[in-house]
Amino acid sequence: MQSDIRLDTKRKEISELDTMLIQILLKRLSLCQDVAYIKMDLELPILNKGREDQILTQVMRQCEQDPHLKIYVSDILKQVMNASKRLQKEILSDQCEKFPNF
Repeated sequence: MQSDIRLDTKRKEISELDTMLIQILLKRLSLCQDVAYIKMDLELPILNKGREDQILTQVMRQCEQDPHLKIYVSDILKQVMNASKRLQKEILSDQCEKFPNF
């Protein structure tokens, strides 16, 4: 069965976006590592609920042109934030093991 060119075109566009998204996520996670060390220096908790709420509110405003997609964008962003917190927890845990008096 021959593939429809429209489908192939859309899949190619999605693949290109996935490549860009991966690079953005890697950069975000790298910044989250930096944030973990700064939080450690400042003795701040990993979770900042106010900041998370602020980010989600801003994102929801950005999604107003496609309101039916808001929930999906919100779900994805929450997963990204959860992964970032897990990474920060891992960094802090590793530092506590290396430096027990930390």
